[in-house]
Amino acid sequence: MYGPPTVRAAVACLLLVVAASGAVAGAPIDSAAVGQSTLSGNAILQQETPVDQRNNSSVRHEDPDAADGQGDTERVRSFLASSLGERLEGSVINLSQGEYERARGMLGDEYDEDLGKFVDVAGDTEGGTGGDAFESAVERQREYVNRTQSYRETKAEYREAIEAGNETRARELARELARTAAAVNRTGENLTASYTAIENATGANMSREERTVRTISANISADAAAVTQSTFVSTRLTLSADRESASFLDPLELTGRLMTENGSPVSNRSITLSVGDRTIDVRTGENGSFSTAYRPTTLPLDRERLSVRYAPDDGSVYLPSTATVPIAVQQVTAAVDVDGPETAAFGEQITVRGSVAAEDVPVSGVPVRVTLGDAVLGTVRTDDAGEYVLRTALPAGVDDGNRTLSATVALADRAVTSDAASDTIRVTSTDTRLRLNASMSGDAAAVSGRLTTVEGDAVAGRAIDVLLDGRVVATADTNASGAFSTTVSIPDSVPAGTSLTVRVTFDGVGSNLDGASATATLSLPEGDDGGAGGAGDGASGGLLQAIVDGDAPIVLGAAALVAIAAAAAAFILLRGRGDDADPSTDGAPAKSASDTGGDAESTGALLEELAGRHLDESPSVAVEIAFGVLRESVESRFDIDPSLTHREFAAACRERGLFDDRAGDLVALTDSYERAAFGPRGVSRSTAADAIERVRALQP
Repeated sequence: MYGPPTVRAAVACLLLVVAASGAVAGAPIDSAAVGQSTLSGNAILQQETPVDQRNNSSVRHEDPDAADGQGDTERVRSFLASSLGERLEGSVINLSQGEYERARGMLGDEYDEDLGKFVDVAGDTEGGTGGDAFESAVERQREYVNRTQSYRETKAEYREAIEAGNETRARELARELARTAAAVNRTGENLTASYTAIENATGANMSREERTVRTISANISADAAAVTQSTFVSTRLTLSADRESASFLDPLELTGRLMTENGSPVSNRSITLSVGDRTIDVRTGENGSFSTAYRPTTLPLDRERLSVRYAPDDGSVYLPSTATVPIAVQQVTAAVDVDGPETAAFGEQITVRGSVAAEDVPVSGVPVRVTLGDAVLGTVRTDDAGEYVLRTALPAGVDDGNRTLSATVALADRAVTSDAASDTIRVTSTDTRLRLNASMSGDAAAVSGRLTTVEGDAVAGRAIDVLLDGRVVATADTNASGAFSTTVSIPDSVPAGTSLTVRVTFDGVGSNLDGASATATLSLPEGDDGGAGGAGDGASGGLLQAIVDGDAPIVLGAAALVAIAAAAAAFILLRGRGDDADPSTDGAPAKSASDTGGDAESTGALLEELAGRHLDESPSVAVEIAFGVLRESVESRFDIDPSLTHREFAAACRERGLFDDRAGDLVALTDSYERAAFGPRGVSRSTAADAIERVRALQP
């Protein structure tokens, strides 16, 4: 998550900054000053002054033995541990006062920055650990702050409902308070465990934070219990069964009675019982009695007692209660039906239907796993009629040809199981396309691209082989958008200034996708020492020549896209002016629009030559190149920072009033470029042609 250790050279500067700053998170707080609240106000605990910044005159988290000496990384580590600990404490104290935004603020970007530095330094110190503990603590503390705030806000809604006489709403909110209080306690226990981990790793004293968290949690638990006691009526459930042995085909007959804690019957009410793996609706009689049949489906075979729970709805005045009876589960094998489409191809939505029944009795609520070949298409539960429907897209990992579609109850050692049912689907193959971007990055090649179908659908989770001059040197997997990237070292045996062929391949083995490949040529820069290291004009030239010559479909991606696209335009313009063009003119003062007529005409012709070359086969590439041509032209004339993103570039143009009369064209072009460069489907030919025309119109 954090960068490599780079702190040794900066230790002295960091210590100077520490000395100059004089403040990290604030002054230590005496825990005795932290008092309890009844939660009737905004605070969970009370203290006079909110904690924003705390005086660092007393660094209680620092190990004095580790701080001996000036400028060592151990002292920096100790200081950073202190800073992180003070922020955690300051956040908890603000939380105790009901200052939730301040509590979150102390765990924000500055905490993350200090944590990154701490991880760097910890790697340079003896026994340097604790980064994971601090990271776990901040994640859990953020969650703790959010849940504590949620409790307070729900409590305020509860009071409003009580004051308005809305008893049903008040009971719903009271149950929500009980659930939130339980979540606060769970998160608080996890948080204090993180504090302990910090203490073990760094020697820091986190006892104040732990006491404050435990006090907050205890107050919330007590408050929620008081709300529950004042709002609800406790119940008592009694239960019996006609026998112990039961199966899906031989259900258990249950009889029971629901009473209040003081012995009054919960009479003439429709109630819901949670019985083992199912819910059953029954109605109580005059004396609170009821009876029902229970068919086990997903209950484990080794279960010895059946638990039945009265589960009131959120608006009910009653609290839940539970009873159990002995049970011995006998397994039943059900029959499964399955039906799928005749044919399917990658990415197509397919629908699989079927049913599950035992001796013609529908089996509801059981999971059915559907597979095609060796791939799991998904798991879906049967409805009340025992039927299931699975809709999903056909994944790539199913070989083309006739494949077996199977469905089975996805249970083992449970009350209901099944044999597999099968059908046949003919899976057809799909053509794919690989796009490649290769550029020099120091003494290595940065290789990226995207794998899609010929229709532009992303292909995720596939392995792409990277070859240098015919030899596989790396493998990269495509992500959810079909993109891949990797960096490969250039062999020392490759002479500087020579060309290197980069090829990426997808073989399609083990899938319903046909293979694809793409190739580009890199020119290694001339190094001062005659080696292959160092990225220069030659590095860009090899890539750019591949674009110009149309040898490979190229996708320009990520942060390098803007620079490469602009360099492409510069390469084109220089080639258009002739081989003897004076490169020193690149640094000339910006020209006015009236001075650039000849260049604009030349640029337009080259734009048509370059972007037009890709218009039919790779319209997204055409848009990227066209946008790059515009950027180069504008940046060189109006001194606009070439490192800006595409959106920042458009904003800079607007700020300078460059295209006031064609602002709509700039917005549309920027949107098209974004879809071409980063969208999973790219753009159409018509969109690309429109983008080229807009670039012509926008040429200064």
